Amino acid sequence: MSKIVVLGSCSIDYVVETKRQPQTGETIEGTAFQKYFGGKGANQAVAAKRFGGDVAFVGAVGKDEAGKQVLANFKNEEIKTSFVQEVDAATGAAVITIMDSDNSIIYVPGANHQIDIANFSTVFEGAEVVLLQLEIHKEIIMQVLTYCERKGITTILDPAPSEFFSAEMFEKANYITPNEMEFSEIAMKLGIKEKELLAQNPQKIIISKGAKGVSYVDNGIEVNVPAEKVEAVDSTGAGDTFTGVFAAMLLEGSFDQAVKWAVKASAISVKAKGAQTGMPTRMLLESAFK
Repeated sequence: MSKIVVLGSCSIDYVVETKRQPQTGETIEGTAFQKYFGGKGANQAVAAKRFGGDVAFVGAVGKDEAGKQVLANFKNEEIKTSFVQEVDAATGAAVITIMDSDNSIIYVPGANHQIDIANFSTVFEGAEVVLLQLEIHKEIIMQVLTYCERKGITTILDPAPSEFFSAEMFEKANYITPNEMEFSEIAMKLGIKEKELLAQNPQKIIISKGAKGVSYVDNGIEVNVPAEKVEAVDSTGAGDTFTGVFAAMLLEGSFDQAVKWAVKASAISVKAKGAQTGMPTRMLLESAFK
């Protein structure tokens, strides 16, 4: 198997651009429509692979045309798919509305909710880092977190959608990568103030703050890693870019280095439309660091 294993969702993103959001019962005219490959799991796998990681994806697609397209995209990105299942359900889909370079998303799981892992030791053999998100059933997430904890495999959990996040997940995951809204919801679920939660978990919680970069606590001090100022075209997938590159770099360098490279990659990713389209290669990132 691969050093980086991503267990999660894959989908087709249906993206609508608009100047404003419609009111209830209102029909408005959009300005553009596109289809892209997406799903938080697939996005993170692509980001890690383009950075140079040895990546395998574990998930499910439908036996439909969309599923064939998703598998072809994985092949094109040179991501291993031995454990991608083809099931009797529609391939996952997301409807994304973009307004003023920001986005809102409605996600339909479809095949992603039919993932079934029969043999954990086979699927995660040789894995050093496992990436997880919450667009698949939380029961499987907990099983994998428990397995990885027992085997000493590093886990990175993207707690989105945060409504499915639990205290048990927080305890077992090595790293948590929420955005600001998700972090606030997590603190509420855990019944603790945000600053206290950060202070008690140094380097575990890495909060994405969009154009402001990321923050975490280290040695009792809050560290802010600013993002470069760029002209954002589409922020979809920026967080996934961060997580994927963070995972790949974590195998090579220190925590601090991994965060800095991931912030740089995330900023670059928003320059193009589509979650995966703007994700940078290792070569592009290295040139950006010069």
